[in-house]
Amino acid sequence: MAKLNAAVTLMGVNQSTGGDGKVYSRAQLYFKADKTMLEVGVDKKQPELLTRIMPLEMVEGNAVIHVREWEGQRFLDLVGFDLVKK
Repeated sequence: MAKLNAAVTLMGVNQSTGGDGKVYSRAQLYFKADKTMLEVGVDKKQPELLTRIMPLEMVEGNAVIHVREWEGQRFLDLVGFDLVKK
């Protein structure tokens, strides 16, 4: 598993219910350096992270993203987010 740190703008967080009945949370991240967006999962093992970032929209911060692989597929999970102090 790899860990990435990046300066991003958190655009927002949404939740949806999967076919298995579980609730999945996704965060939309904007990378200013190359003007791209990426949707990543929010780590379920850290409910306090979801509670902290759920109300945030359009805020700059430093994201910690884990890259993991399961059954041949790669997944990106947001495991940390710290606001940039201005």
